Amino acid sequence: MTKGLNLTKRGKVNKCIIGTCGISSEGLSTSLEEEGLLVHEMIKRSDQVIVIAGSTKFNKTFFQKVCDLDSVDIVVTDKEVPKNMQETLKKHVVEVIVVPGQERE
Repeated sequence: MTKGLNLTKRGKVNKCIIGTCGISSEGLSTSLEEEGLLVHEMIKRSDQVIVIAGSTKFNKTFFQKVCDLDSVDIVVTDKEVPKNMQETLKKHVVEVIVVPGQERE
C-alpha cells in the first residue's frame, strides 16, 4: 500500500469517486487503516469528491476515519437518506442524489 500512497501523493485529479464502509455525522470511515489513509490522500488531491454509499452505510462509524463531511461534495445512494443525516449533509453543503435500485426477484 505504501507504493500506492506515494503515487497518490504526486497526483491531482478533477473527480474522486469512492465508496465507504460508513458515513455518519463524524464523516466517512472504513475498517481498514491503509485503505483509509490512501482514500484520504486521494480526497486531498481532488477538486470534487463523490461518495457512493448504499442506504445501509448511513449512521455507521468504523475504526479508521477517512475524512470529515466538509471534504465531500456529492453522495449518491439507493434510498432516501435518514432524516438526521439529511440535516447533517445539508449543513455541510453535500448534495445528495438518490438513484433507486431495481428490486430483485
